[in-house]
Amino acid sequence: GILYPLQPFWPSEIIFLMGGLYGLIGLFVVFFFEDRNKTEIQYLSMPIPRRAVVRARYLLGAILIAAGGAVTTAVSLLASLFSEGADLGEILTMEAAAVFVLIYALGLSFYVGFYHRFGLGRATILFVFVSAVLTIPVALGMKSAGTPLSILGCIHDLRLSLGMPVFLIAAAGFVVVAIALSLRLSQRFYARREF
Repeated sequence: GILYPLQPFWPSEIIFLMGGLYGLIGLFVVFFFEDRNKTEIQYLSMPIPRRAVVRARYLLGAILIAAGGAVTTAVSLLASLFSEGADLGEILTMEAAAVFVLIYALGLSFYVGFYHRFGLGRATILFVFVSAVLTIPVALGMKSAGTPLSILGCIHDLRLSLGMPVFLIAAAGFVVVAIALSLRLSQRFYARREF
């Protein structure tokens, strides 16, 4: 009964991408309670370097996004067993996994970086704005093309042209560079913050 409202979306990148979104929302909830209860002051009163606090937040974000993606995939697979319209072939591929990881690595990089630079309120507003600016044109282009999974098609073509090893190295390199740059900036921002 719980999965019945999701049937119109089979197959859909909406369900596929929902897990990572749950992870980012979970990270926001953690930040919200930290901000509300002023727990950062407690962290910083202990002999814990600020760099360690920043790294822990990135690790938590990655764990939440991965867990959200895993749960969404499991639910999708389970639902596909009971829904005739569910064809998850395109979204359970290497290309789909690459899109998921790339999108949410960027999301994590931006959101946690903004959080350490601007604090919870401004960071969340700025993150939502930047996400909308980046995703609305893509969504409109996909709608006008009439191919909801066209991004996966482009990634598939890219994988075929590069070959699997180079494709995986390029995707991993992009993720590592994005996270490393964001982490370094976050550590600088957080080192300068006063509480």
